[in-house]
Amino acid sequence: RCRVEEVEVELAPRIAVMLGDGDTAQEQLKKILGKARREALGSLAQPFDSQSLNATWQRHWTGKGKVQRELCPVCRLRPKEEDEQACPTCLKRRTPRVKEWLEDLSTTIWTDEVADTNGRLALIVGQFGLDDWLNGQLVQTLTVTEPQNGNAVLKNPSPARLRRVWETTRAFWQAVLPTDGAADRQQSLVGQNVRWSEMRLVIVPQNGVPRGVVPHHTYDLIVNNVAVSVVWDGQRFLTADNLDYLAKPEQLGQPLTQCLIQGKAYAIEEPAGYGAKNKRLGEITIGEVKEERTSYLPAIPILAEPRTFMALVPADRALQIVQAIKCKYESEMGKVRNRLPLTLGVIYFGRRTPLAAALEAGRRMLRRQSRPGTWTIESVENLDCLPDGWPRCVALTLSDGTRSIRLKISTVMGDKETKDVWYPYWRLEGGDTQGRQRWFKGADDGTWVHVCDLRPGDRVQFMPSTFDYEYLDTTARRFE
Repeated sequence: RCRVEEVEVELAPRIAVMLGDGDTAQEQLKKILGKARREALGSLAQPFDSQSLNATWQRHWTGKGKVQRELCPVCRLRPKEEDEQACPTCLKRRTPRVKEWLEDLSTTIWTDEVADTNGRLALIVGQFGLDDWLNGQLVQTLTVTEPQNGNAVLKNPSPARLRRVWETTRAFWQAVLPTDGAADRQQSLVGQNVRWSEMRLVIVPQNGVPRGVVPHHTYDLIVNNVAVSVVWDGQRFLTADNLDYLAKPEQLGQPLTQCLIQGKAYAIEEPAGYGAKNKRLGEITIGEVKEERTSYLPAIPILAEPRTFMALVPADRALQIVQAIKCKYESEMGKVRNRLPLTLGVIYFGRRTPLAAALEAGRRMLRRQSRPGTWTIESVENLDCLPDGWPRCVALTLSDGTRSIRLKISTVMGDKETKDVWYPYWRLEGGDTQGRQRWFKGADDGTWVHVCDLRPGDRVQFMPSTFDYEYLDTTARRFE
């Protein structure tokens, strides 16, 4: 524990030795990770208790010559000096994002640049239902051997296998829009489905800028009564707006380059926040207007981790991206889609809507959990069969009485020839195994049947994937 605190004092480890449930060592090993995860989730609901109050924190607040100080408003843990905005640790962690953006204009950090030609953005959110995979239960629905007479060697939920589940789902989201850097964004799903922007404008003032204009801040340049987002780097302004949107008839009605007249003065204002009036700082006189031809993807990744994905994209491209995610999910996760549901959602909002409201709406949307239900198989169709009659794909039509869905499940490995007898299993409600060739009793005591052995009329357990959307015409809409 002391070694962990030397790395980062904010990490508050809880260290314990525990046993799995079961009478034998083998049974305990199969359940110990799931049990530990359940206990950890319970502990994280109240993360700070007497175990977390240690001498390391005490040393931050006391010591020779130190007087009473204020609580840091950022981390809410460490002390800060009275005349500082935050504690030294939080100040060090702050990243100069605008400075980094000015050094690499092939990316964007501005929501105004992400907005489409109608001035709207979309927050795409996605989430895999990983709970029963990470507790090890569903790992045991995969087999090591082909079932014989209802018996099969099931995969143990070892740390290595659970980590593989974690890495596979993380790689899925990183391929949609990576957060690890801009190098792979052109090949990402978002990069392939969003039109890249080709130009920004550089505006050089003729006689300096008003006193309140400071480097690495954004301002509104008022051009023909239209606010244009610009960034001051100390020598020039760069536009941080969608130039196609500004050129629309209801905005400027013509390209911004034609509206900026050399030698003419334009007001510059500091945005005061959502719904508040801007603060006028003065005027700048246009000295020169140039084109900045660095191509960039108008999208901002927020989170791309195993469980959850969030990204900002132009609103008019959101459904196209969602469709691409759906196709990727069906292709890569299709064999386990009956027990690995995908929740997708889109929050649409205007370019000047507070981002915090959209993010909260997205988080609320992801609270919707997919629950397993009993569905009836209406039809089974074998597609693209091998010479011995084994189908490369099985099409199922499922119904729950009110809805119907058609699924295509691959039954071969990547070479399209090797029969997959390890992954595409469905839990059969009722347990009728007569005449079925590949089935086994799972660790949950359920009967799991290979998709090739399913029949019309079978009742199976199915966790459906879902899609939802909402338009934030007001910030309060997120509560719905």
